[in-house]
Amino acid sequence: MFQQGDDPNTAHAEASHPGPESARALRAELDEIFAKEARTGVKADPERVAAYVAAIEDAEADQHSAAPSQEDFEKTWTHFTENHPDLFPPTKTKARKRGRRILHFVEAAALIAVVLVVTAAACGWQDYIVEWGRELLRITPAPSGVMTLAEPNTDGFSTLAEAVADMEDARAPTWIPARFSIKDIAIQEAPAYKVATAVYMADGSKLLVRISRYLEAEDIPYFNFEKNDDEKQTEVAKGGIVYYYTENGETFRVTWKDENCLYSISGEVTREEMDRIVNSFYGG
Repeated sequence: MFQQGDDPNTAHAEASHPGPESARALRAELDEIFAKEARTGVKADPERVAAYVAAIEDAEADQHSAAPSQEDFEKTWTHFTENHPDLFPPTKTKARKRGRRILHFVEAAALIAVVLVVTAAACGWQDYIVEWGRELLRITPAPSGVMTLAEPNTDGFSTLAEAVADMEDARAPTWIPARFSIKDIAIQEAPAYKVATAVYMADGSKLLVRISRYLEAEDIPYFNFEKNDDEKQTEVAKGGIVYYYTENGETFRVTWKDENCLYSISGEVTREEMDRIVNSFYGG
């Protein structure tokens, strides 16, 4: 969680223009990305994965528009079973008749979907969902709420990312729960710091994202707040950063320091949603 990936813009550009490469070659490159992730323990950049998936779809669309042939499916199925022997113990059941191959294809696709979902959960890819699509299975980013104002605010900013663009080392989220929509962006400046706050609303529920950038790191105030008796507070250390989670009823708050910046998120969201928001600050 909270792993910084490669430059998403560069990765997207490389994967979104397959050129003469075939879908098979692109799939091989994507397999290598996941293999590297397994070897090193460093998670693949989700935006890069999404870019490869989109490029593969484009390449396959250029090659043919028909459904995959039975021969292609048999090769893919054989490769899948060889790489997941624990899912397919030896059996004495007779081979299915040719007339049931379509049913076999659907059952296989359903099993692959289950494996993808379980794998995604195990690897922390909460920002991805599995959909039925043109190629039967498709992995796409979970939908985000509205993060752009219909009209710029008084400072001329339409997004929180624009508001922190001139704040060195500052990051902004790229995902919020789909039910929220941005309502306002406020800027506060002082000689020692600058603060940008975005307000998101959803049927009376509020989500606040505050990003403060200090000229000197030592000026960042102590923020491990004392908690009330009815509050639950936990600390999560990851990548050299300590994240302070506070829960009070249905409201979650997380606060952390990174470089010269202080980040704070609070709102009526679940712990999983809060983790996704934090992940999005770092490309997840």
